[in-house]
Amino acid sequence: MKSNAICWMPPAADHASAANEIESLPEGTVIVKMLGDYAVLGNQAKFRNTR
Repeated sequence: MKSNAICWMPPAADHASAANEIESLPEGTVIVKMLGDYAVLGNQAKFRNTR
């Protein structure tokens, strides 16, 4: 089942700022691990929706 939801994206400047903040966090921080897990789940969902 494919979603027909429209995904809102924040401005690119916000992406760059967020990326800089995340990169400044110590490796192994819980939020860094959670973001990594979230990225993997997102990729799995994309792959599943392309079948």
